[in-house]
Amino acid sequence: MNSSNNGALSSLQLFQEALELFQNCLSVQEFQLTQSQEQIDDGSQVPMNESNGDFNSVSEPWGKDPGTSDGDEDETWATIVEPITEDTLLDTAIAQLETLTSICNLLVAEGSGDPGWIEQYQREILQERISLYLHSSHRHHEIELVQARLSCSLADAGFHTGHLDLQAYEQALTTVYGGNLNLGGSFKGLCDQADAEIKFNEAAQAAVRRTQHLRMDEVNRLNVLRWKHLSKALDSLTAAAKIEGASQLWRVHLRRGDCEMFRLRLADPPNKYDLAYKSRETLLKNAGIYYGGAARFANQGGAREEEREASVKEAATAAILGRSEKVAAIVVSAGFESVQEIIDDMLEDDLLSRETVALLSNNTL
Repeated sequence: MNSSNNGALSSLQLFQEALELFQNCLSVQEFQLTQSQEQIDDGSQVPMNESNGDFNSVSEPWGKDPGTSDGDEDETWATIVEPITEDTLLDTAIAQLETLTSICNLLVAEGSGDPGWIEQYQREILQERISLYLHSSHRHHEIELVQARLSCSLADAGFHTGHLDLQAYEQALTTVYGGNLNLGGSFKGLCDQADAEIKFNEAAQAAVRRTQHLRMDEVNRLNVLRWKHLSKALDSLTAAAKIEGASQLWRVHLRRGDCEMFRLRLADPPNKYDLAYKSRETLLKNAGIYYGGAARFANQGGAREEEREASVKEAATAAILGRSEKVAAIVVSAGFESVQEIIDDMLEDDLLSRETVALLSNNTL
């Protein structure tokens, strides 16, 4: 087994250990909450003060041990133990859901394993408990978003490990985001949906690469599908960018630029999507605008690394359109190696073709 496989196995084991620890913690918290409620019911525990959430109690003055005399100057430490509530249980359950999501992402990166146990764990161990905890909680929407992320990650892992085909993957996305889930005012929820749509595009591209000798009508069907999901991602990111008070807007605009570049890539072989080819100039200009906006927001927020990334991507789109001076300027300000690294990342992320990277290197780098 090579070092990368060993690293993935080690990470998986760590996540599974974390999951077990959270589960043990949840069991202890459930016991403590039940015990606390029983004590309140039989009057052996003083209930919490409704006005400030503290326990009503009468005790010795702070810092004074009840067993010492007034002349004793020794300090006494007080320990405050916060009461276990249903919100506490929800926090732990959410941590488990997020750990399961991280395991799904690890399976995608590895391209092997069976995510079926993750779905079973969520359904059999967490689902009923969470429904119970939510009975008197206001956190329904928060839980829905966390569960939506897990469901999409499960579908992604299922596809990349060979347990789901692309049609079933798309159906899973439709089930999550095509139902009653309201994302209207949720910055995080809208960004999550955009990420899920972008991951689906990557899966569809992987399907094209896996299958040799696809008929052109099949390629076109996948082109239409990918364009649709990338357009959905753009719609979600546009809505997220309009939410007042949203933070780290540079990330949103970077993703908007990436989506336009992904759509542009549909014009390249073997896709040769006619709509993408005819929209080439518009897509490049849009991407440049979004990357430029990301660079400005990152500069304002002090995010230097993201500012550099956005600036290089903006310059790359200008160079493809025939304006290479921006790349030359960014090479001077950021350094050749830094620019080359970001261009290489764009190639790895499938934002640029090898032919385009070669053209950029020959003409500008």
